[in-house]
Amino acid sequence: MIDFLKNSLFSLLLRCITLLGRLFLVVFIGKYLSVNELGIYGLFFATVIFSTFFLGYDFYTFQTRELLSEKCDNKLIVIRDQFVFYIVTYIIVLPWLSLLFTNYIIPLKYIFLFYPILIFEHLSQEMFRLFTVLSKPIIANLILFIRGSLWVFIMILLYKLNIIYVDLNTIFFLWIIGGGVSLVFSVINLKKMKLGLLDKPINWAWITKGVKICTPFFIGTISYKIIEFSNRYFIDGLLSKHEVGIFTFFYSISNVVQTLIFTGVIMLIYPKMVETFSTKKNEYYSHYKNLKIFTVSTSLFFIIMVIIFIPYVLKLIDKADFQNNIGVLWILLSSTFAFILSLIPHYSLYVQKKDKTIMYITIFGATVNIILNFIFIKYWGINGAAFSLLVTYTLIFLLKQYYNYSGKISLQLNINSLK
Repeated sequence: MIDFLKNSLFSLLLRCITLLGRLFLVVFIGKYLSVNELGIYGLFFATVIFSTFFLGYDFYTFQTRELLSEKCDNKLIVIRDQFVFYIVTYIIVLPWLSLLFTNYIIPLKYIFLFYPILIFEHLSQEMFRLFTVLSKPIIANLILFIRGSLWVFIMILLYKLNIIYVDLNTIFFLWIIGGGVSLVFSVINLKKMKLGLLDKPINWAWITKGVKICTPFFIGTISYKIIEFSNRYFIDGLLSKHEVGIFTFFYSISNVVQTLIFTGVIMLIYPKMVETFSTKKNEYYSHYKNLKIFTVSTSLFFIIMVIIFIPYVLKLIDKADFQNNIGVLWILLSSTFAFILSLIPHYSLYVQKKDKTIMYITIFGATVNIILNFIFIKYWGINGAAFSLLVTYTLIFLLKQYYNYSGKISLQLNINSLK
């Protein structure tokens, strides 16, 4: 029990440090580079993260279940076939991504930095998930830390010591190094584990089965990412990269609240909900109650902390563009709170295996968000982008709450009928 607590606390600490590293990077760019360069970084970052989901196709949702199955007697075969699938997605997806540069969404000069960052980011993310499933949380979070923020802290230190000059090329190059080191670290630790032998041919039937099973998850994930990132592309198309930079800065700050809640509250409670839903209803409802209480209270606490400390951050950066658009942050914090609220009925629906309901709601939300982005940004600028998120997440919350409430009534009726 003591070892478990140590591992949990250390993993949580690594997660928080990684989160701070990403936040420090955005603040660093905001202070020492131009707002236009922050806009380019925002588009670059969004494109990398969005593209990783096309490369991965949410195949890990199927592979995870297979690895944990009692029938799995050779984990190395499963891992190999998973990465064979990724080779196929790379061949299909990577050439199409070049269109992002020919259409000048991202400046062409960054194309040779984009591809290694994307590949390392995806493979490192899959390694993080793999070690999490293999019950190696510290290794998993070290991978995340090396990939996500160790290089950021080193870069800032070297800059402060006047050892290096930092521009976007420097940032992207160090990002490649961070991803590459995290991948080497992953492979070294994977080799130390006795996972089996590669004594069987590639199981294409298993891969095909996995694609069919994980497709609904992939559609839902892409829909969520459209909601999260499409605003930056609309801002770029309808306004400019300067406005993308301002929006990216405030979104990165508001997103800290969401990440902290997910890491510090939801990841600790929802596995217990899954575990107790079928057999221990009283414990399940107790965990669900805790999810509601701690999610709401801690999110309000962190939002208040952001409101208190943002004036000091803006003073540190000392750029009028951020000061003059502080209203964007207030709307984004409201949208973050709406999103966090939607996670409460989301995980209730999840444990009830209402996957299709979640998927349809998310697709509907993504469609609404695209329409609202086009209308709101056109007339209200970056405030419209933030307000589009607020409306979308509020709608998703209300829909999930409705279907969750309906499901709970049905569940209660079924329980009563059995008495």
